[in-house]
Amino acid sequence: MIVYLISFLLLATGVFYDHQVSAFFLNHQYAWLSKFMSVFALLGDGISVFIIISLIWIGVRKKIPATFWFAFGASMLVTYFLKIFFMRERPFAIPGSRDMAQSFPSGHSTAVFSALPFFDGKWRYFWLVFSLVVMFSRVYQGYHYLTDVGAGMLIGYGISMIVKKYGEERIQQVTKEVLGKNFAIN
Repeated sequence: MIVYLISFLLLATGVFYDHQVSAFFLNHQYAWLSKFMSVFALLGDGISVFIIISLIWIGVRKKIPATFWFAFGASMLVTYFLKIFFMRERPFAIPGSRDMAQSFPSGHSTAVFSALPFFDGKWRYFWLVFSLVVMFSRVYQGYHYLTDVGAGMLIGYGISMIVKKYGEERIQQVTKEVLGKNFAIN
């Protein structure tokens, strides 16, 4: 519930103050904080999140995270479709550079929040804090507006919750049929 509240607050605030927040961070860049945020941006990238969560499930839990893979894939697909549809420029976009890629919604936010429903207990709070720092890093570094990260958060978390609640049993069944009964499926 708190994830929905935060995402709606970011979206509502962003509708009125996206450009002001971006201008504030443009004028308040610090080398040490930028380096720190770069680490979180790297760890919160879609590929990194996919690998981290897969390693946790396969290595530690000894299970195949088929439901997470499906939810993650669906979330990222929706995000990249919306990026192509809206074609919103990034706040600090440098003309002619790779940084001109689409801003709305944030793929990093989608990725980290698509994993949140699959954590429980203290790890859920750890991943929530990690995800919020990743989101902040994207706004601080000028790659996204508040509305971008709020929408990414809502997409990732919302789709994963729907998949987990309504599709987990069917995804597990199909995965067992494909891989055989010897594999532990999550």
